[in-house]
Amino acid sequence: MSAPAPGSAPIRVPMTEPRRICLGYFLVSSHWPLKIEPEMARAGGINPLDWRLKMTEHEPDWQAVLKVMKEKSGFRTDLPRGEGMGIAMMEDHASLCAACATVTVSRRGQLTVEKVMVVINSQHVINPLNCAEQLEGAACWELGTAWFAGLQMEKGAFTNTNIDTYQLMRINQMPPVEVHFALTKGGT
Repeated sequence: MSAPAPGSAPIRVPMTEPRRICLGYFLVSSHWPLKIEPEMARAGGINPLDWRLKMTEHEPDWQAVLKVMKEKSGFRTDLPRGEGMGIAMMEDHASLCAACATVTVSRRGQLTVEKVMVVINSQHVINPLNCAEQLEGAACWELGTAWFAGLQMEKGAFTNTNIDTYQLMRINQMPPVEVHFALTKGGT
C-alpha cells in the first residue's frame, strides 16, 4: 500500500495562531512546504535559511529559533560534491522547532547523516536535560522513519507488526544530535 501522492489529499494543519510557515503532523501530503521552500530560495539566489529568516521577520519567536540555528549550525549551501546540509521547521503544541542535518553521500550513493542540530523554542523548560533527551529521541525516530519505515501488507494484513519485522534505527546508525534552546518567554 502506498502513501497518497503529495497534493492529492486535503491538507489539514493544526495551528494555535496564524503563521506564514506552519506544518502539520506527520503526513506525506503535509510536508510539501519543506520540499518547495528550498527550491524557491535557490531560484531567487538566496540561502534557504536566510529565506526563512526573511519570511518570518515579523515573528520574533521564529526569529529566535532561526537566528540560533544560523549561529550554531554553520549552515551553508556551498559545500563540496557529496556533502550537504538541510533544514526543516515544525510547530507543534505551541513549540517551535528547527533542525539542520549535515549529510554526506559516498561515490557509491551511500547516505550518511553526520550530525543533526535541533533548536527549540518551547517558551519555558523545566528540565533542560529531559527536553534535550526528548529531542534526541525525536530525531532518532524521524531519521528511522525516513530511512526504514513503512508498513507492509499482504492480502489486506500488515506483515511487519512487531519489533523483529518493523525496522527501527539502531544505536550504531544514530548520528550525534546537538540541542540548543532559543526560549522567548522566560526560559528555564
